[in-house]
Amino acid sequence: MVKVFSITHLQKVILHVIAYFALFCLPILYSRLGLHGALHGADQLFLTGALEFFMALLLLTILFWVVHLNRIVARIFMPIFYLFGAISDYFLFNFSRQIDVGAIQETLGNELALVQEFIPLALVLSVVFALIIYYILNRYKLGKVPAIATLIFILTFSSAALVYDHVVNHLFMLRSVVQSYAPTNTFYSVGYYFVHYYWAEQEAVARTDISELYAFSMPENKSSEPLIVVMVVGESLRGDMVEPNGYTINNMPKLVSTPNFISFSKAKTYSNLTREAVPLMLTRAERDNFEESLTETSIISVFKKLGFSTAWIGNQGLFAGVKPTFGPIAMESDYVVNRSDLRRLSGNQITYDGYMLPFFDEFLTANSGNNIFVVFHMMGSHWEFDERYPKEFMQFKPTCQSAPGLCSKEELFNGYNNTVIYTDYFLKEIINRLGQHRAIMLFASDHGFSLMEDGFFSNATPSKPSAQMNIAMFAWASDKYLQQHQQLFTRMQNKRDQDVSHDHIFHSLLGCSNIKSDIIEGKLNLCE
Repeated sequence: MVKVFSITHLQKVILHVIAYFALFCLPILYSRLGLHGALHGADQLFLTGALEFFMALLLLTILFWVVHLNRIVARIFMPIFYLFGAISDYFLFNFSRQIDVGAIQETLGNELALVQEFIPLALVLSVVFALIIYYILNRYKLGKVPAIATLIFILTFSSAALVYDHVVNHLFMLRSVVQSYAPTNTFYSVGYYFVHYYWAEQEAVARTDISELYAFSMPENKSSEPLIVVMVVGESLRGDMVEPNGYTINNMPKLVSTPNFISFSKAKTYSNLTREAVPLMLTRAERDNFEESLTETSIISVFKKLGFSTAWIGNQGLFAGVKPTFGPIAMESDYVVNRSDLRRLSGNQITYDGYMLPFFDEFLTANSGNNIFVVFHMMGSHWEFDERYPKEFMQFKPTCQSAPGLCSKEELFNGYNNTVIYTDYFLKEIINRLGQHRAIMLFASDHGFSLMEDGFFSNATPSKPSAQMNIAMFAWASDKYLQQHQQLFTRMQNKRDQDVSHDHIFHSLLGCSNIKSDIIEGKLNLCE
């Protein structure tokens, strides 16, 4: 053991802090600032960078200080920290990704032979180089004056950063730094995977794979253009309160002026609970046999069977206190992002649906040339309304600033309509990304939302009032899609004013993708 504070201890710690930060944390900071700029613009990049810079330095100083209190502990853990740092650098520089839950999932989910193929000589050399740097540094120590000055510098500015983070973010940015920067990011990701993802993957494996129960085929594509299918799961969006269905408020100007856009005016859900509604959309289960959604795989497994690259990009969590039924469905995908990922990577506790777009861009780029199926899970119009959209989308004022029961009808409706305006923006951004591809998109809200009608607010009311069962449901197709599948789209247009529900989603996603199978029920296929 060494003294809790000694000059020799300080000199050794600060030398490793400086080296480790320069080698392994600065690349992460650069990567995170790139994402922050994509999400928020360049206005606050300097402030965000400075805050994370000093908090990451403080994190390393505390961690290395504690580890070096015992020589044996230091000799065990410091090489491990450098190992994690080297792996982090390799993935950042070669794949533009951090050591996150997805990386852990891919590594543990592959056969050993595939994992070994994924460890090239460059990664081995990176690790060897990092360990050599560690052992060289371990033979030296920083000068007394530079070590003391560096410690004072770190403590002074990191204290200011912590005070700012506490006042503005309730220390959320600090938690994000712990989860995102080497070496603690590896411990966090491994722990998070086993606590949350592992059980969902096991439950997904235990379900009956419908892609093996039925035969599926796609007639040969006449062009080389791949197909992109997008399913957007909305949140709390009522069909009677959207402009395309005749609502008098101008809250969806972008979509109503978009060519090839369809709104189903009589859409409804059979459940006003998200945890029931989402599985009903994505599995072949219907309202009378909901249990089937818990025992069979979803439509994602079908698209994977047909060779599609699949992704779940969500702004809601998958792992709540009450075990959600759509966690295993999401885990069927090749690529999974949920709200915890958005929070950690953005550094913000409040995550807007637009935060999902950079991940969609990344997935499209990485899978260019492949058929693609993507599920978005929005936060949409979930209460609290003012936390669902950036300030520039607050077009209707005033909004509710207290408990819903204490707010006027005008304030509640204003806030809700602002969320619809942001949904309009978000869906249009997806369409813009798909416009030059052969693509089709479906949107359906999980349920509606009561805005104090008959004294009810929110959803999940046992009596299932109509405001909670009425949902918005849309479709859109690109010109390249229509060149080959105009007849399918025309059939869907002809059903825009018919009674439709979540029961139609599974069969329509397959049918409108020109997939053939006995599992597809014609009466529930909007493209038949």
